[in-house]
Amino acid sequence: EPEAVDRASGTSRPLKRQDVSASPLKAPDLSTTAAADDGADDTPATLESRAASAAPPERQDLKLRAAQGYIQQGDTAQASRILSGIDLRGLGVSYHYRRQLLYVEMEQKRGAHARALSILAALGRQRSAPPEISAEIYRLSAASQIELRKYLDAAGSLATRERYLTDADEVTTNASNLWNLLRLSDAASVTGARATV
Repeated sequence: EPEAVDRASGTSRPLKRQDVSASPLKAPDLSTTAAADDGADDTPATLESRAASAAPPERQDLKLRAAQGYIQQGDTAQASRILSGIDLRGLGVSYHYRRQLLYVEMEQKRGAHARALSILAALGRQRSAPPEISAEIYRLSAASQIELRKYLDAAGSLATRERYLTDADEVTTNASNLWNLLRLSDAASVTGARATV
């Protein structure tokens, strides 16, 4: 059964069905929250302007943040322009993963969830990802699988994601979302069975 785990103390408890049974039977929202910024004026255009005069690796970080901002605004053309022009030579592996994950978010914004899952599958086969990147790979995978109504696959992605989470609140939320997906999968199976009778 999914568990809520307190990583600091090492204790865990099974997440009971009553913890989520009162929630509506709908797919969980796995969209990311807006990235924290340094100030109210950190619009994508402002971040891009600051990047022009910054030195690496701050330059690349600002450009990645600008691209993410454009994606959140739905301007995938601007995001694609920035991502394709970022020079990541000499930078750590996390920068390469961040760019690839932004490409995934861009495809999701366009509704191209099969394409997003293809990119994520390739990333998942690599073994060099830090834990927080692995957790993000499986969160994004579940988000696209939900959009494609592949609820059981999405539940599997969230179950795998739990291995990489360290924050107790995130673990609890992840487990709750997992239960909701299992309930959705059961409901979809019953509906499908009725349709074939």
